[in-house]
Amino acid sequence: GWHRHVGTVGDYYRDPELASFSWRDGERVARPLQHMQMTTVAVFTSSLQPKIIEDYSHVFQGIYKEPQMIQIMDRFRAQLGRVSKEIEKRNEKRLHDPDMGFKNIHADPKIVECSVAV
Repeated sequence: GWHRHVGTVGDYYRDPELASFSWRDGERVARPLQHMQMTTVAVFTSSLQPKIIEDYSHVFQGIYKEPQMIQIMDRFRAQLGRVSKEIEKRNEKRLHDPDMGFKNIHADPKIVECSVAV
């Protein structure tokens, strides 16, 4: 979840005046090569990955204690489902709170990825 929380920065990289790999001293904008390198890294490391709440029982097929491992994963997924429902419930309150007014989905198991393409 932490990588997803701090890693959703793609919008910043559209503007070479705001964010890029490097600038030449005294210039207000990144050079084209450095900015293209940075955007290439951003694109290839931001592809969607499997969500942590998905069914991974196929990973346990044919291994020692397969049924027990699948049962453990099923319990884990059930817990994640409860966490997701709690986040949804809290987000409904946030939307109606004048001090907040927005949802926080970065820890929702339906959003959190279980791998990172870095």
